[in-house]
Amino acid sequence: MGTQTLLRGSVLTVTRRFAAGIDITEGAVRLAVVSKRLQANRPVCVERLEEVLLEPGVVIGGDFIDRMAVSAALREVFSRLPARGALRSLRCAMALPASATLTTRVPLARLT
Repeated sequence: MGTQTLLRGSVLTVTRRFAAGIDITEGAVRLAVVSKRLQANRPVCVERLEEVLLEPGVVIGGDFIDRMAVSAALREVFSRLPARGALRSLRCAMALPASATLTTRVPLARLT
């Protein structure tokens, strides 16, 4: 049975394309996973919808006030995906507000 499960997971990744969307609002972190078969004119299927609620004040106006709480919510929402299969190996990208990004200048001489 284990071999069949592994084979099924590898076949699914070849015949389907998966995509994930991450939405972080003032109230929750949401994850939506969709897939589409590679044949033309096939519908998009919603594979998973997950949500982790955030405490008030963690995100305000799109700015991450408590980054640790946001990262914990992200870990929790991804931990809800199945332990095996194509959903567990998703590659994701998401936009971040300026407050979540750190910028600094480093002289080139310090890098060499």
